Amino acid sequence: MSLIAVPLLKRLGPVAVSAYSCLISVPMLASWMVVADGASLPAPTLGQLAALAYLGSIVTVGGFVLWYAAIGLLGAERAGLFSGVLPISALGCASIIGAGEVTLAQLGAIGVVLVGITVGMRVAPTPDGAPSDDRNAFTRRGAARSSALRSA
Repeated sequence: MSLIAVPLLKRLGPVAVSAYSCLISVPMLASWMVVADGASLPAPTLGQLAALAYLGSIVTVGGFVLWYAAIGLLGAERAGLFSGVLPISALGCASIIGAGEVTLAQLGAIGVVLVGITVGMRVAPTPDGAPSDDRNAFTRRGAARSSALRSA
C-alpha cells in the first residue's frame, strides 16, 4: 500500500491518503468478516466500544498519518527501514510491563537492526528519490554547488 501511496502523497497529502486507505479497507474487512464468521456478530459492550473508538480514531488514524508523512519526507524505501524499530519497541514494552525478558540474542538482533537502519539511511538518494549505491554523491554535489557559487 505504501508504494501505491507515494505518487498520491504529493497531490493529496498524508491525511487524505490515510482517510482513503481506511475507507477502502473497512468494507473489505467487513465483507471478509461475513465470509469467514458468518453474519452473527455480537454487539460490543460499552468497554469494547470505547476500546474500538480509541483504536480506530487515535491509534489507526495517528499511525496512518505519521506513516504517510514519513513516506512523504523520507521516501518509501527509507521509511520502510524504520519498520525494523517495531519489534524493538515491542520488546521494550514487553520488558517494561513484565511480560518478557530481554536476552543476549535479542540484544544482538537489536544491534543488527540498528546497523541496518544506519547503513540504509547513509545511502545517498538520487535526484528521483531512489537510493544510489554511490556513497560519495553528497560530496560531489557539495563540491559542484560550492564551485558554482564561486564562479557566480
